[in-house]
Amino acid sequence: MHSTCSICKISFTKKTEENLQFLDKPIDINTFQNMAFTTKYFFEYGFNGLSNDKMVQNICGDGKMTLKYNKDIRPILLVIVKKDGNEINNWTMEKKISKGYEIIAYINEEGNYDIKIKANLDKSENYIDILNYKIKCNSTPNVKKYFPELKSDYKNDDDIELISPIEGELIQGQYYNFEIVSNKYDHLYLLLGFQEATELIDMDKKGKTFKENNLMVHGDSVIIAYKKSSLYEHLVVYSTKGDDIYFPDTQETPFKKKLESPLETYLTLGTTYNFKIICDTTYSIAINYNNNWYDFEKNGVIYTLTFSINEDGGTLSIAYGINDDHSDYEDMYTYYIDS
Repeated sequence: MHSTCSICKISFTKKTEENLQFLDKPIDINTFQNMAFTTKYFFEYGFNGLSNDKMVQNICGDGKMTLKYNKDIRPILLVIVKKDGNEINNWTMEKKISKGYEIIAYINEEGNYDIKIKANLDKSENYIDILNYKIKCNSTPNVKKYFPELKSDYKNDDDIELISPIEGELIQGQYYNFEIVSNKYDHLYLLLGFQEATELIDMDKKGKTFKENNLMVHGDSVIIAYKKSSLYEHLVVYSTKGDDIYFPDTQETPFKKKLESPLETYLTLGTTYNFKIICDTTYSIAINYNNNWYDFEKNGVIYTLTFSINEDGGTLSIAYGINDDHSDYEDMYTYYIDS
């Protein structure tokens, strides 16, 4: 195969063409034409490497790109995805890695896409274009629709990685395995149903890996957070969809706990429920129903009680004793009675 340069009127073979590229590994014309448009600021800002094996392909799916840099001051990135000229939110994820950035974009609908990456060095709003992509998606693959929202504390941490789930929109009533890796935190928490009702779970930690398996999603959001003073600072935020599955109001405790059943906010008059809680504590646990107390049965870390709702209105609370003589209790969960 021969190619001809119309300007220089020089004909050369593919072998000669490769020798003129001055690259560690020659690329073909199709690869070259699919590469991103790079501005001069890409190099002025210290970027010196670009891995883009999927991002620029003419396909739908998840495209992953790594930007590397060689300066002491790390640029701040802004990633914009547009579909047919309209900006799309929550379709990209970018985080800092040891010597650069990792950027992933989900493309899961047919159309023409522009991915623009901007950067600045002074934390101002003056972002400069450094890379531009154009992608045409001709088919609709079965890929996850969104990434979760990553907050600044996540993006600015070189040593944190979200393992699962990576979709940003979770289905209420379904069970998920949550896993995140970080050396920075002693505790990470899951906050479920953040707006309507809150369940707070102290994630299991082994080494630098935090896990919470087989957790049913409920409420309008799921948040991975760390505690700073008395506040919970968000790292990862998931939205939810589906039928509203709410949870009893939940209070923080000095021990880890997980409510197994019942999981609804409202209990129905005349119904018998099997209450089950898993928690590693020496405290006693009891139900407070109209100022009458009913103790749970303890078997290892599992607390159970079968209980019937036989009085109209009011609330039912599950509480733990904070002293040995059971004279003082603090609420853990609060249900509402629906007649």
